[in-house]
Amino acid sequence: MKLRRKALLSALRAVRPALAEGTNQLEALSHVWFDGETVSAFDGSLGIQVALKTDFKGGVLGDKMLSIVDKSEATEFELTEGPDENLIMVGRNEKEETEQVKFALRSITEWFWAPPDIDVPVFELGEGFIDGVKSLMFSVGTSKESIPKERGVTIIQSNKSIDMCSTDRQTLSWVVLNTDHPVLTQSRSVIIPTLFCEQLTKFKEGSRLMVDTMTANLTGEIKLDDTESATVSMYGKLVEEDEPMELNTIAENFEVETAERIAIPSRMRSSLDQAVVLVGPGQALDMRVGADKEGNYITFAAHSPYGEFDDVIWFSGDHRKVKLKVDAALLRRGIEGRKELSVSERGIVATGPDNFVHVVVAK
Repeated sequence: MKLRRKALLSALRAVRPALAEGTNQLEALSHVWFDGETVSAFDGSLGIQVALKTDFKGGVLGDKMLSIVDKSEATEFELTEGPDENLIMVGRNEKEETEQVKFALRSITEWFWAPPDIDVPVFELGEGFIDGVKSLMFSVGTSKESIPKERGVTIIQSNKSIDMCSTDRQTLSWVVLNTDHPVLTQSRSVIIPTLFCEQLTKFKEGSRLMVDTMTANLTGEIKLDDTESATVSMYGKLVEEDEPMELNTIAENFEVETAERIAIPSRMRSSLDQAVVLVGPGQALDMRVGADKEGNYITFAAHSPYGEFDDVIWFSGDHRKVKLKVDAALLRRGIEGRKELSVSERGIVATGPDNFVHVVVAK
């Protein structure tokens, strides 16, 4: 059977996030599996299945196949099952030049995973939900020692709204989505893992999300490249947490403490860019909000082995006097795309557009 290189490459890239890595694993989890109608991968927690017709069945080492197809100059491949448990892939380019690769092919009978059915109501993804999850990727934790709430996006169901939150301890992001259609029907809150959420943002509106107390299932179309789309099913285990933390309440408390909002001064971004260069990421920056006879101001000051930074930014509006220390890089990233900010001794709250709130905790 012949497949266009772009179609095969796009399908392999789509399942790549579900390939297991490392040596302490079942060998089958490092393979991509073709069943004649789909190609799939599962790493023990995340599973992805993409529609792709083939006339062979079996499993091939995923990273090997993806790398070879990615580096190939062929425009199409002919894939046939060989007589000695192998898959023969013959590539052909526009000049009719050919290349051939043989992969060890494992029997499809060794494959044990398929997207499970979840018996809960369907929540159809809308633009607001997808954009909300995208914005929350801002604050998900990346440390290997992350606690449960830092390992994904927390979904909290209310009667007429959905609160979505993420945190990495130093920052907190919060989105409220007003809707009459609940995403959760069997629990009040869950944590959907980061990797699942990253893939969710690629799905088109109208995709079908189902979440129970243990797992999340998502089925719909994703755009594989400029010309290719495919039907994809994705399954993920939820992050376990014995005592769920109400991140939305924490974010709301920050908003109450910092009720005085001002428009973010345009020069604040360039000032922080300079501060990050001088002091480096992770370093404390002294921040002060105040006023004198000339007007209202924000000052930034820092010392490093490379020099000193001291800047004054004037702003319009009223804000109480505040003094704190903040990570320059996190604050610079946190105000990008935001419209207003407010400051307290505990941190900075940047808001906008619409229902997005981002908190940078003071050092």
